[in-house]
Amino acid sequence: MTKIVAIDGVCRSGKSTVIETLTRNNPKIGKIQEYSDYANEEYPTFPPASPAIQVENVRNYMFQLELRRLDDLKKLKSKETVLVDRCYATSCAFDYAASVETGFDVAAEVELIWSNNADKIQPDKIVILDVEYQEQMRRLGTDIHRFVPILYNPAFNQRFKQYLMQNARIFSREVVIIDTTLLTPEQVYARVQNEI
Repeated sequence: MTKIVAIDGVCRSGKSTVIETLTRNNPKIGKIQEYSDYANEEYPTFPPASPAIQVENVRNYMFQLELRRLDDLKKLKSKETVLVDRCYATSCAFDYAASVETGFDVAAEVELIWSNNADKIQPDKIVILDVEYQEQMRRLGTDIHRFVPILYNPAFNQRFKQYLMQNARIFSREVVIIDTTLLTPEQVYARVQNEI
């Protein structure tokens, strides 16, 4: 049976790079790209106009992206392990953290609709890659213009991490946290490799 490992964390913690590195030249490991890779630039307006719209964005937008990812997962059933670049915990953490800008507290409602949605990738394990804010900003460098400004807001990032670290066991029985701040890329790859 295929083991599904979600790699999660804040922007620029190293998720996509780790997944790309560990799946390259390894036919036993498959990968599911991050939600944004399935989006085709069709993001809902942020910030949303109301809490109801924020919740509907999850139902009408995130659920559709998750269905696309599920279709790809079905094609990888022959793999021993599939690394998933973010899981639905990200959606819940985002809506929890976004309250710093929106003022809307919809996290519990978003968590509930995800838990009631059968069409989602359910990870066997979540590996959370953490990074301190100063290092995250250094890694963003000149790419900062590619990201929605809230993704590099320190209060948003703190709440996003807080949600993931406190609630990850809601989404998976097994959770590991790796702080990548002071690690070389090779050390991060080795640590994640040991967890999959």
